Amino acid sequence: MIDKGLLTYENTSSLLKTQTLAPVEWRKGLVRTGLIARKIGHYPLWLKNGKRIDTTALQIADNHVVKYIPPDSFSPTTRKHLKTYRGLGCLLVGSESIDPNLLTAGYMGLFKGSGVMPKKNLSRFIISPQAAILPGTQLNATHFKVGEYVDVRGKT
Repeated sequence: MIDKGLLTYENTSSLLKTQTLAPVEWRKGLVRTGLIARKIGHYPLWLKNGKRIDTTALQIADNHVVKYIPPDSFSPTTRKHLKTYRGLGCLLVGSESIDPNLLTAGYMGLFKGSGVMPKKNLSRFIISPQAAILPGTQLNATHFKVGEYVDVRGKT
């Protein structure tokens, strides 16, 4: 068994690793990871009192954790973020699997240790070390609770 901080790997000779994380009690101020989604439509909904609410439908397509970078290894690329991200780690999340034959060897190296098929879209999420998720973990809409507010960024 190899212990790397929060991440524990058992049976390292097998491709199918039994991995566990220490349970964490959630508290205010912890930063969780996000998901990569594609906008598929804009729809109106009506409440029981007749009020109209505009909603956006998002598709979360095949999200997986590719890599976790702990706070001691994570260094932001710009100086203005050095103090902001101090003590926080980084989670690399990918979405939408792609044919490996279409990719370069350097890009394929990102996915080598995670056991995840290469992904078309990659995004970094700054997270608290307590919110670390094991590489290879699939993420979907159940990552959020009903009624929870989310921040959305889009590229047009």
